[in-house]
Amino acid sequence: MTRRRGLASFLFAIIRPSDADAATVAPNSLRLTIAFWTREIPLGEIDAAELTLGRFWSSLRIRHVSGEVAISGLSRADATALAASLEDARVDWWRKALAAPVVTLRSVHERIAQLAEPHGYVTRSAFRDLEHDAQDVARNFVSLWPDALSKAPEVQMLKSIREFVMDSRTLRSKANKTFVKNELARSRAFFDRVEAHPLTDEQRRAVVVDEDRNMVVAAAGSGKTSVIVAKAGWLVHRGYRRPSELLLLAFARNARDELNDRIRGRLGDEVAHGVTVRTFHSLGMSIIGKAEGRRPALAREAEDRRALLNLVKGFVGELLADRDFSKILRKWFQSQFAPYRSKHQCRNWGEYWEYLQRYDIRSLKGEKVKSMEECEIANFLYLRGVPYEYEAAYEHDTATAEKRQYRPDFHLPEAGIYIEHFGVDAKWRTAPFVEQRQYLKEMEWKRRTHKEYGTVLIETFSHEFRSGKLIGNLTSKLSAHGVSLSPIPSEDVFAVLERAGRVEPFIRLVATFLGQYKCARRSLQDI
Repeated sequence: MTRRRGLASFLFAIIRPSDADAATVAPNSLRLTIAFWTREIPLGEIDAAELTLGRFWSSLRIRHVSGEVAISGLSRADATALAASLEDARVDWWRKALAAPVVTLRSVHERIAQLAEPHGYVTRSAFRDLEHDAQDVARNFVSLWPDALSKAPEVQMLKSIREFVMDSRTLRSKANKTFVKNELARSRAFFDRVEAHPLTDEQRRAVVVDEDRNMVVAAAGSGKTSVIVAKAGWLVHRGYRRPSELLLLAFARNARDELNDRIRGRLGDEVAHGVTVRTFHSLGMSIIGKAEGRRPALAREAEDRRALLNLVKGFVGELLADRDFSKILRKWFQSQFAPYRSKHQCRNWGEYWEYLQRYDIRSLKGEKVKSMEECEIANFLYLRGVPYEYEAAYEHDTATAEKRQYRPDFHLPEAGIYIEHFGVDAKWRTAPFVEQRQYLKEMEWKRRTHKEYGTVLIETFSHEFRSGKLIGNLTSKLSAHGVSLSPIPSEDVFAVLERAGRVEPFIRLVATFLGQYKCARRSLQDI
């Protein structure tokens, strides 16, 4: 133990009460005595020891991970001896600490060093393992080794590992860029001859980027099959995989047969004999057969598209008896069978008419209407049992030499009510390509005409549709005029929809969705 002596014991207790008055260097720690309590600092947490020599008394200041502490009031000889003893103990502790995991240190360091000239593409999974191992090593050692060990091989390896942990992703990116560049040069001759024509630069990169999972996006006929053939050949050619370790999958039998032919023709019989080429269907069947001891029989609907559509159609027909489902289906066919686009979202008449033609916006009665908004009104009236006429001539003669006969949007003959749907927003603005002043003038003329002849006019507006209030407001207005709604019975809805030609497109959509849902392996919670 090193401690204050003589006068220093009393003097420094008064002027430096927070300093230690004694210290003991142990194999694993520095034990300090301060007044009446003891503090122990692990040697691995000490950063430096700064010796200050005075004429009468000297001190040693210790910097460590939690701060600083000083030992003061020592003689010059005692302070010098304590500093030397502490440094020797630190060096000895670090040597022992680094010797235990030296195999791990060397292994991690060598794997990091290989990133400078990688032997293969550094995949995410392999790199994740390296990151984990490097972090474990770095976590066990703070960078507080003594200066005397700075050149030691173990410390050099530890420094390299810590630098890697600080910027590992950048190093992986650089490593893979280096590998791809070098591999494209090494395998140039192979890529030039593996197919009938040399592979393009994009195809070559798609082959040598050997990530855990690669997605190649390309148009039809742009050479995806060539990439698959080249990838298989490259993996075998470079020794990354044996032929028996490769599985090539195709959706259809003709694609599978083409792959088989190309593998045999371009890579040779030996590779073709070892590589497995299957369809997804046959692979799945073989796995089930091996697991269950027998292959399952496939439902006819799994292979016959028409049978599947008929099955789905039957399900939909049966589900119409369910009140909630029937309500949802009515809403779909009333207004959600095609995407909505208002005149206000179009730049000109041509763009708007193209939208109407593309989606064939028709009512369930087959009328070609002038907007999705009018279509929802027509379908609402039809499905609620309200007889109507679309754009029928007004019951009073209004034709003049300058103006043809007035045809309101809807006429409810049994109720004696007319409905006009006006294409304006909440601020009475028309679409940009519609002459607003003339349109508003026409609106006023229609109102005056109905007032003049004493006919009932109900008005609806585009902004009601966009705010989701169109049908609710229309229902209230009809009710105010004594119009009762008598929805078509659920059992009749399907026949109505089928006569309108709406069932078949809907069934195809449902079948397509089911196929995508199954392929994506989604659950109901994902939707």
